[in-house]
Amino acid sequence: MPVGETFLAAAHDDDPAGLDMEAVWGHTRNAMLATSAVPGANLLGASRSLNGRARAGVLYTDLAACQAWQMSQEGLARLALPTLVVAGRRDQMTPFKAAQAAAAMLPGARFAALDAGHSMMSEAPRDLLRVLRDFL
Repeated sequence: MPVGETFLAAAHDDDPAGLDMEAVWGHTRNAMLATSAVPGANLLGASRSLNGRARAGVLYTDLAACQAWQMSQEGLARLALPTLVVAGRRDQMTPFKAAQAAAAMLPGARFAALDAGHSMMSEAPRDLLRVLRDFL
């Protein structure tokens, strides 16, 4: 899951631009027009505020782990547990096709596609909850 060098560098330096990148790229392009569950808040602002409360270094550690991860078909094929892969059709951070490929490598995995970006918990909370409940 490659992470852009500019994003990594901003996160490494705890530059507020890293939080901005995460908020913008983590949501669909029309997120500024979307309503939030919190009156008076927009999705990008709420996301940036929430993520900005993390301790210094947390965003970088998360992104560095994503950058280092290598998808292994053999490793995924060895997993023997019920698995649900949920992907946002309009995800700007994790390509939708990559999520489909990972699900295809997992034996018996269920795949769910939501009309959302990477931050599906804030963009499509009801749809995500429905998918999770159906799976569980």
